[in-house]
Amino acid sequence: MMMVPRKRNEFDLFRDFFEGDDFFPIRRDLAIDKVKKIFPNREVEIIDSYFEDYNPAGGSIPLKYLSKSVELLADADVAYFCFGWDTARGCKIEHQCAVEYGINRIYG
Repeated sequence: MMMVPRKRNEFDLFRDFFEGDDFFPIRRDLAIDKVKKIFPNREVEIIDSYFEDYNPAGGSIPLKYLSKSVELLADADVAYFCFGWDTARGCKIEHQCAVEYGINRIYG
């Protein structure tokens, strides 16, 4: 897989997590550590696609949040998909976007 750094030798990382994951903080830290080990000589900038205000029970519309995630994905050099991404509707769409638009992917 070829990685093309942007200016200042920086990589943007788009990451995807499950909604309501109790282990979110732990999984997030592990994902960031993994990426930093893969790219030890690069500055890694996290593009955070986890929206804390997302609450479907409170009236949040899932498709609107998905569109926000896809917009963030457009700025990423690499997308990190956590284990189980292929069981979540939005994650599968984000993955397909990454594939179709040539965004490199890392799987956790």
